[in-house]
Amino acid sequence: MRCPQCGIEMMVTQRTGTSLKLACRNPQCSNCTAPGEARRVVAELRVTTEAAHEPQQQGR
Repeated sequence: MRCPQCGIEMMVTQRTGTSLKLACRNPQCSNCTAPGEARRVVAELRVTTEAAHEPQQQGR
């Protein structure tokens, strides 16, 4: 799904049942909901991904 305002691919911020809450990633876009929050969500995803790869690296 693309942002109707700026055309950038939107990001899912919340998933409840069958409905998705989407936010624009473009901080300059008026449709962007809390740019800081979008960055925080991305940071959390990155942390989760790193944690998933961690067990293989503990044997050093």
